[in-house]
Amino acid sequence: FTKQQRREVQQAIERGMEKVRTQAGSKNRELDKKVKQLQKQLAAKEESALSTNQEAPSKSKANTMLPWGLLLLTWVGLAVYLSMFA
Repeated sequence: FTKQQRREVQQAIERGMEKVRTQAGSKNRELDKKVKQLQKQLAAKEESALSTNQEAPSKSKANTMLPWGLLLLTWVGLAVYLSMFA
């Protein structure tokens, strides 16, 4: 290669590297935007899930009391039955 050819090759390489850097930078920015958007969506879903979970304990408390109440009622009924016919 002559000096002129070397310079042209070096300039072409530098232009190519600069182009790759700018494309990578724009891709990184786009990815960052997408990541932030997904994080916001996830945070919104978690917040809505927390608000629905706060309502659920009152229902679950009633659901856990029902079997125990029925069991107690059964035992009381059995005791009444046995006291009447025993």
